Amino acid sequence: MHRNFTLLTLLCLSGTLAMQAQTRYLDAMFNVSAPETVTYANNISILTGTPTPTDLKMDVYQPVNDTAQLRPVVVTWHTGNFLPQVLNFSAYGDTKDSINVNLMRRVVSRGYVGISADYRKGWLPTADNQDVRTGTLLQAVYRASQDAHALARYLRKTVAEDGNPYRIDTSRIVYMGTGSGGYVVMAHATLDRIEEIATNPQFYDEDGNLLVDPAVLSNPQGTTQAQINIPNHVGYSSDVAMAVNIAGALGDSIWMEGKPNEPMILAYHSLTDPFAPYYAGTVIVPTTNQPVVDVAGSNLFIRRANALGLNADLEAANALTLDAKFGPLATKINQINAQYKQMQVKSPIPTATNDVFQYSRDNMFPFRYSRVVGAPYNYFNTDRLSQLVAGYNAAFPNDTRDVNVIVAGEAQTNPNYNNPAAANLVIDTIMAHFLPRAYIGLKLGDASTSIEEVMSNAAVGLDLYPNPTTGGFTVSVAENLRIRQIDVFDINGRNVARFTGLNQSSYNVERGDLPKGQYIVQLRLDEGTTARKVMLR
Repeated sequence: MHRNFTLLTLLCLSGTLAMQAQTRYLDAMFNVSAPETVTYANNISILTGTPTPTDLKMDVYQPVNDTAQLRPVVVTWHTGNFLPQVLNFSAYGDTKDSINVNLMRRVVSRGYVGISADYRKGWLPTADNQDVRTGTLLQAVYRASQDAHALARYLRKTVAEDGNPYRIDTSRIVYMGTGSGGYVVMAHATLDRIEEIATNPQFYDEDGNLLVDPAVLSNPQGTTQAQINIPNHVGYSSDVAMAVNIAGALGDSIWMEGKPNEPMILAYHSLTDPFAPYYAGTVIVPTTNQPVVDVAGSNLFIRRANALGLNADLEAANALTLDAKFGPLATKINQINAQYKQMQVKSPIPTATNDVFQYSRDNMFPFRYSRVVGAPYNYFNTDRLSQLVAGYNAAFPNDTRDVNVIVAGEAQTNPNYNNPAAANLVIDTIMAHFLPRAYIGLKLGDASTSIEEVMSNAAVGLDLYPNPTTGGFTVSVAENLRIRQIDVFDINGRNVARFTGLNQSSYNVERGDLPKGQYIVQLRLDEGTTARKVMLR
């Protein structure tokens, strides 16, 4: 195996990185909390035999002792072939997969809120019929994407209705998916109309029936009642600002249309990935090693995202020399990628197309290996896996799994499956590419990043009236305090009004042309910040 020389570069530069001045969202500044498991939605699972409503969970990680009022959030979606761990003949498939936990540690230590989310699973990979394999997998991606829509709406609901318990800036939500989770993220980002599926001939069975029936599954956003869908948090936006694919793919590149609400898109992928094509080709699911459906890989859809202008705000992040605050590795990665962009390659995977294509592009970075490699960023503990397999076999004695077979299968495509240090070097490389693009693309340098004291309403004597109101409203605090700035945020987290240069304990806020709805009013005082909801009718 030719080691990825970007990883070697990382070792050489590690000492230099430690000398950089700390910048929030770029440098590790915080300890990371233990995860809090939260239910974000309830929807119908097919894994239960009879379709049954099931709670969908997410693990929330926060930076310890961080008092910033509004923070961007990174949501990770795990791999697993759309089947539960072990059932899928894999060591992975859970919110606690090593890649997801390690991504959480890295982003949360830099001041992000981190969420590792679960989603609905279930399909028929062993079916003899190609239509059944393709249809049930497409439906699994569709349902999981609906769950991703529900989670974004849930986050906005917590801001509007629950006092923003995680202090999330909902204008800065990042979705990041690995393997199967990459399919979820990309479908969420681009598939917004059932007609987009209907244009692809491979999404019909041999009798001409569309393999996704909205009467059964609802629309792509999951906002209408259907046989296999319960609407969650309807009325809130499910858009995100950035979508990151790690070794997943996109069902059809034409789903990406360059619409204003489509996110910036990044990708990380191995040219020799045997399961999800790097450019374009057929999905091979390791559960059965059977072909399922043709898809667009990272290289192809990043090409389209760049051409459509979705990544226009990232231009500065692709410079050959980046600002010193991003660290020397970020610049080195851009310089290496500039070399990759000059190379023409053909995928060595037999199931891929024979197209010759540009090896890399702006806003993506390849894992470079000379052998077949799928997910070099993941690893597992064999003893722990043995316990999981034993528990599974006890519960399902007629459908047992062999831990040795699972380990041997992973060893074929992941040189780092038992080497956490090597896997973490791959993750560090991903982070060195991702963090500057998130910082620039999300405009985090313009965000309110000071470490402020968050004051309770009672502590400052906050009053807001009338509430609800059909016009403007008044905010006031204790007479001995001074309001310095007022910000008004809509339920999507966008700042829709700002009043600065204030020096008083009471202020009348004019409604202007704000439409009806719920808003968050944030006050900045010398002592810290506080906030309250207001309803405009």
